[in-house]
Amino acid sequence: VSTQSTGNISVEAMSFDIRVNFSLTANFLDILCRYVKMIILLGKHEHVKAIIGMYNIIYDKSCGEQDPSRDFHRLSNLVESCDTPLKKLVDEILPLSLRVGLALKSLHNLHNEKNLHINEMRDHSVYKLISQNGLSAEPVVAPDPGCKMISLDKLNEWILYGYLVCPSQLNSSDQKAWKNALSDS
Repeated sequence: VSTQSTGNISVEAMSFDIRVNFSLTANFLDILCRYVKMIILLGKHEHVKAIIGMYNIIYDKSCGEQDPSRDFHRLSNLVESCDTPLKKLVDEILPLSLRVGLALKSLHNLHNEKNLHINEMRDHSVYKLISQNGLSAEPVVAPDPGCKMISLDKLNEWILYGYLVCPSQLNSSDQKAWKNALSDS
């Protein structure tokens, strides 16, 4: 996550609420999770600088020329400076922690809806079509159709990685979603 983009996101008046700005919030959380996974993965490998150098050579050979716009040396120095990737991630994401926290809080109700056990589903009449045949011809109209398409695995991923890099946003009210995401994984 570049410093300039981080500054823009933390200053802009964007609403990271999954039910209001579905695409913006989902893409923001996807980018955050991919970045966290990449840094953790690179921090676990011992010879990352050599791998990046080999990739640079192979890329140059396949293209037939060197591209000065790519800066693999800077990337390898960045990766090499990641002694403790999780601590570096928490420090790096700190300016965004409030925005990440708002996005994660907007997931809680949706996560609770999707994380119902079968007895709770029966009590809430989630499967009304089975019990009442006349309703099968009526389409279900949801106020937030994008939210209905998110898998529980994706919600768990966003919650786990989000709170991993923004632990200051995890209060007692958020611990239920965190614990459910941990138990589902």
